[in-house]
Amino acid sequence: MGTPEPFTMQASLEGSPSSVLADRIAAELADGAIPCACPHPVTADRLGLPSRTLRCADCDAGTPEHPDSTPGPCASCGTADARTWAIWLDAAAHVLVVARVCQDCGTGGNVPVCPN
Repeated sequence: MGTPEPFTMQASLEGSPSSVLADRIAAELADGAIPCACPHPVTADRLGLPSRTLRCADCDAGTPEHPDSTPGPCASCGTADARTWAIWLDAAAHVLVVARVCQDCGTGGNVPVCPN
């Protein structure tokens, strides 16, 4: 087993693929277009993409297998065999979004953020 890659914080530049995806998901969450997949819509705060699975923390933790946890289609462009993960907080909806994305959609047009 190899050494895991370090986590790098990145900022999405306006118009970048990751920014466009985040903006699209924010609009869908604001419109209520992503239905809750558990019986607790008031506390649903976790969204898996591309499966569009919105769940609360308790139901998400109780799911033995997450549909987005293996390589598959990119949540943004649909490219097969995406293996990169984009994770962000949609502050307006109070939802943590975890999206499987291809390399281009995940990091294209982003810049590293250096903590001070």
